[in-house]
Amino acid sequence: MGTFLDAINVADDVSGILTAVIAVVTLLTFYRQSRQAWWRELTGYWNAQFNTGEEDGYPLDAHVPPLLKVYVPRTAKPRADPAADAVATDDLVLQDGPHVLLIGPPGSGKTALVRQAAAASAQRWLTSAGRLGRAPDGPLVIRLTAAALAGRTLQHAIAEAAAPWVPELDQEPLPHRRMVILVDGLDALADPQQRSGVINMLAREAATPPRHRRLVVTTRPLGDKELETLAPFDAYHLMPFTEEDVEALAGRWLSDPDPFVAWLGSDPASAKARSPLLVTVAAVLWENGIHGSAPRPAELMEAFVGLLLGARRTALDALFAGPGDTGPDTEWLSRHRRDLLVAAAKTSVDGKDVVTGTLDWIGEQLPGSRPERWREPVTKLLLRTGIFQNGRRGLVPTWTGLVAYLAADRPAPGLDRNTMTTGMGTPSRQAVVGWQFERAGTPEEFIEEMRAAPGGSTDVGRFAAGGLPVPEPVLVEVLATLLTDGSPEARAVLITLAADRAHLEALRALADDESQPRTVRRAAHLFFAGRAVMSVPPPG
Repeated sequence: MGTFLDAINVADDVSGILTAVIAVVTLLTFYRQSRQAWWRELTGYWNAQFNTGEEDGYPLDAHVPPLLKVYVPRTAKPRADPAADAVATDDLVLQDGPHVLLIGPPGSGKTALVRQAAAASAQRWLTSAGRLGRAPDGPLVIRLTAAALAGRTLQHAIAEAAAPWVPELDQEPLPHRRMVILVDGLDALADPQQRSGVINMLAREAATPPRHRRLVVTTRPLGDKELETLAPFDAYHLMPFTEEDVEALAGRWLSDPDPFVAWLGSDPASAKARSPLLVTVAAVLWENGIHGSAPRPAELMEAFVGLLLGARRTALDALFAGPGDTGPDTEWLSRHRRDLLVAAAKTSVDGKDVVTGTLDWIGEQLPGSRPERWREPVTKLLLRTGIFQNGRRGLVPTWTGLVAYLAADRPAPGLDRNTMTTGMGTPSRQAVVGWQFERAGTPEEFIEEMRAAPGGSTDVGRFAAGGLPVPEPVLVEVLATLLTDGSPEARAVLITLAADRAHLEALRALADDESQPRTVRRAAHLFFAGRAVMSVPPPG
């Protein structure tokens, strides 16, 4: 009997051991499957983001190097302390810290920064093969456009972008990892109601401490009220390209960069041509043997548009050469491709459906032509030029800077002050106004007239902050007036101006210029001390 009971006890022990082993194996299998599940779900998203960094993005016949090869790391300065040292944007994006708002004028490389950050992160994660032990240090990076947030929650927008992976925003996206959500192009929301809704939603999200997720939002300069709403973010100004940045990009792009760098710096009046957007355009043109005597911005952009329309011309010709499509209307459309792009760009900047707006323009130009029949070829043309891409609600710009250039078109004789100042105060139209100003030859008398009008110093300050050239004597007067103004609006413009090295040096010079009134010098010192200036009489 005792032997029988011993056998039962042994059997129980073996059964317990087997149960424990089965439980461990089951747990390990579940862990491996769940680990592989998140990796499988995110692989499609990572591949798509990596491809945006590996592809050149231009439908050109010539080779253009991928973004990941030529990208030059950027820096930014805290908006609250313009005199502070610049910090690397990679640190702002990838390291722990608060939510960040990155502000930069048109053409300053905001979208390229977001594309590169998402592509580089995806490249690192794809090497992990589903093993967190081999995963890269740092967060999971998710890239969105501000337009994707219009009328939707943050969670829904992320789920659509990274499908089939579905995030839970109140917990870690992956074990021991945080998520960084890059939101690009807040300024591109042309509809004021949409932009207000997205700004309010982002402000609510940013009011939550960044425990499991951080937001990094890019935008052109915003209005004072919008910046006030976004106060939960730490705001930074993206620093302009330096000469060293230009040389670095040229060295990564061109086999013989020195002639290109010399040409790009040959015209001191063309400092705007050294913005990231225009340096990139200039490099593409240089590679294709297209460059004039000096790198004038409007000429660079016009040559680039011509290059886009000239590339794959046979494929574009075929769009208007279908059976039964011959005739004067077809020939007219084929000859006016650039005008068609201008119509599409203007529609996009106005926040309307791009294809529908372009067809409406065709109807105005060709009465009785039934423009709806051109919907498919027009859509294909806009996509094949690479200027537009498919978005959630129709076509959206691939390059907002290029679309702004086209939307500016050729300016009418003379410049209307009200139109220009209103445009500079509207984020989605700032670049359009800049190109209109550039094409008009930047008339000094227009700047002088604007400066003399009520509130003119603030308007001229916004123009200068947007990258438009302002004569140095006028700029000094404007800075002095803004320093002693004392209003929150004037201080906001000064802070934006101080993000540019040349403007920062001009402000420092005012602080030490004995020829300036004491009130101006004192106000400049207070500005650098980070203190508000009470309203004082204007200098005189």
